[in-house]
Amino acid sequence: MKHQEKLLYLIIGVFALSVMFWYGIKWVVLPPDNATVIYNWTVKDTTGHVYTRREDRSIPKILSQDIPPGIFVYTATVELPLLTGEGTDYALVISHPAFQAFRVYIDGVLVGSVGDMASGRSNIWNGVFYFPIDRSFLDKDTLSVEIRGYALYIHGFDIEPFITSMETARRYFFVNRLFTDRVYNWAIGASLTVGFSLLVLIMLSRGVSNKKYPYFALASLFAAIFYMDYTVIDCLPVPYILYKKVIILSAMLATYFIHNGVLAVVYGNEKKPRSAQILSALVWVAAVIDLIVGYDMVQFKKIYAYVNLIIPLVFVYDAVVLFSRYSQAIETGREMSILLFGMVANSFFVVIDIYQLVREIYTSGYTILISTYGLMIFILAMNFALIYDYILVYRRAMRQERTVRELKDISQKDSLTGAYNRSYMSEILPAVHGDVCFLMLDIDHFKRVNDTYGHTVGDKVLKHIVSVINMQVRSGDIVIRYGGEEFLIILFDTEMGIGKVVAERIRQAVESSIIIASGYEVHVTVSIGVCCGFIGEDITKEAIWQYIHKADEYLYIAKESGRNKVVAGECPTT
Repeated sequence: MKHQEKLLYLIIGVFALSVMFWYGIKWVVLPPDNATVIYNWTVKDTTGHVYTRREDRSIPKILSQDIPPGIFVYTATVELPLLTGEGTDYALVISHPAFQAFRVYIDGVLVGSVGDMASGRSNIWNGVFYFPIDRSFLDKDTLSVEIRGYALYIHGFDIEPFITSMETARRYFFVNRLFTDRVYNWAIGASLTVGFSLLVLIMLSRGVSNKKYPYFALASLFAAIFYMDYTVIDCLPVPYILYKKVIILSAMLATYFIHNGVLAVVYGNEKKPRSAQILSALVWVAAVIDLIVGYDMVQFKKIYAYVNLIIPLVFVYDAVVLFSRYSQAIETGREMSILLFGMVANSFFVVIDIYQLVREIYTSGYTILISTYGLMIFILAMNFALIYDYILVYRRAMRQERTVRELKDISQKDSLTGAYNRSYMSEILPAVHGDVCFLMLDIDHFKRVNDTYGHTVGDKVLKHIVSVINMQVRSGDIVIRYGGEEFLIILFDTEMGIGKVVAERIRQAVESSIIIASGYEVHVTVSIGVCCGFIGEDITKEAIWQYIHKADEYLYIAKESGRNKVVAGECPTT
């Protein structure tokens, strides 16, 4: 199948998924079929003007510059009886109110209040609330409902208020909370976990991790802030416009870091296309506009509804870039395809929301925002992609380790002791990086052993020393016969403190051992020089030799100061 056909099928499938998801959420949040929906409201705005909303119903309307923010009074009369069945308890349900706060009155009696009615420092627009109706209110022919809502920039209801049985109200409340607060709280926690986990991974990798990790880490953290806009907060510590600017700014920054993370996946260290750089700059421009423009919520609402159009543009661009390159990748094709699915889904979800927000300015209609679900899908896809990337990195590390082991086996070894000979150093030094300790070991008075017992016993001593060293070091460490009775020990992933402990352990093991050879009991000791340091991947062989020579200098000091000692000191810095 051609790649263009794959992209077409992916776009069609994800588009169908996004539309089905939107209709599914809409079906969940719309009033139940057996509910009494309150469509017609008499509205008194903050100027004292009174009008009836029937044709456009009570769908949210943005405030004009002539109407200041404040308390809007919505009143309606409901004909009784509501439903058939005696003994049924009822509740008034208000879902997704387009107010910062509101109070509910039934027949002039206050039955509930939500949010900060004094200054509008609340974020309740995505909440679902229900208020039980006392049976005494149902003894008349009509029921008077009054809602006093504090509006900063829009007023009305995303979903028409309705009256239904208490059982239905509770079920509606549970299902909607499940798809709103619960999902968003999970998304906040998941995004924070992913973000901080990636940051920890970056710190542990000592700067050698791929650039995509810091980008995706920051994207996850800013996405967590953005998700907070979809949670119910009864009392904000800051003015609502400042809170909203932080939310929109976080959305922009999450978009910026997602964009650059995708570019890092696709292009790696290659030069990025000019179009990608322009989009990055446009996101920053949009972020600055959102941050500094708009002195009130009415103006700011109109600004970010248009400025935020850059977000779907970036996501669509990233989806195209991912598709254009993932088929060319060998190992990362699967990673890119996972990201591609998440990016296309995210793009469609955001496009649907942007369309609704722009339409909301001019016409009436239900506004069911789903972009957060799209972002959740992308974050989830990003997690799977990073897991897949980790698996690839792990496999490469295993192959590298296997190659190193095979290289050890085929390299020349000292036929007497089994240690690697000095010629092996030219092959192993390029693979030496990270925290490394070099131990230079010399057998004390070895010439005296040869002169006293003969070379046969001397050979036994050399083999014994290597056997003792191998018992004290790990299988991944390297033991090299550096000279006649000198041995170089390379300890990987080891800092100075541990290196000195290992050296001392070797010295004590040799000192306490007895060598039986040709009927003689031979005791020997060793002197060891230790040099440790962090070696970067780009370091030269000559620089590594400086560590070895420094360990040799400390060995000389150990021998000159009485032998049978371990001496460690300062090492070269690279």
